[in-house]
Amino acid sequence: MDKQQGEMALMGVVTRPKFKHPDSVIRVLKSMSDAVAVSMSHAQMSQQDLADAIHVSKSYMSRLFGGQRPWQQKHLERVRKATGSLATLQYAAMKEGLEVYVDEVEVRKAQLRAELAHLEKVA
Repeated sequence: MDKQQGEMALMGVVTRPKFKHPDSVIRVLKSMSDAVAVSMSHAQMSQQDLADAIHVSKSYMSRLFGGQRPWQQKHLERVRKATGSLATLQYAAMKEGLEVYVDEVEVRKAQLRAELAHLEKVA
């Protein structure tokens, strides 16, 4: 039986604005550690800054970057939150033959909601 590929349903929505890196940056990455390094660079964070932000020790962070420990999903989620970067998600998607789509309208809505909440708080 010949099945045609249809559109895939939306898997989820990122509610906080995050930076989507150009595909040319993601394509050259060789590991998840490389993707984390791109995220750190985007946020101008050191390994120690990131270790503190994702609640791991400096030595554990070194083992993650050295490939002696796998990056766990909870750590990658914390990396995205701490850095504001989608590099780790983009890398994982690329490895699976998928892509990350950022809806700019939803990003702008989230920015405006945050701005309104701030203005209501200070008013």
